[in-house]
Formats: sequence, structure tokens, C-alpha cells
Amino acid sequence: MVLSLFAKKDRIAVQDAITLLGLSDRMVRVLMQKWVKGGWLVMTDSSKRARSYGLSAKYRQFVGNLTAIDTAIL
Repeated sequence: MVLSLFAKKDRIAVQDAITLLGLSDRMVRVLMQKWVKGGWLVMTDSSKRARSYGLSAKYRQFVGNLTAIDTAIL
């Protein structure tokens, strides 16, 4: 689900994931920290107020496939 956010944006904020997943702020931050450690996401802005994340180069290739699927469904 979070990967689908990157079909529309290069970077996502914690609030984007909160809205999508319906989880608490704290839980989303914990998940994102794990995803950064796992190499799935990279932090693009480390400020506390505007922290944002982008896909690592390894996973960016999948966004094109998602965009094609989204277009086919519409």
C-alpha cells in the first residue's frame, strides 16, 4: 500500500502513511524506521517537522510497474 504512494509522489511524509494505513503516528514512525534500516526507504528530509522519505534506488524500479497497473485499472 505504501509503495503505491510513490506512484504519485517522489517523497512521502509520515502523515501520508498515517492517512493511508490508518495507524498511529508513533506506529508509522516505527515502521518507517524499520523500512529505512531494511533498505526499502531513504530519509530525504530529516527535520522533525517535515521528515520525508523516498524509495531507495533498489525499489524505485517497481513504481513504473505500479503506474502502469493504476492506468490499466482506470
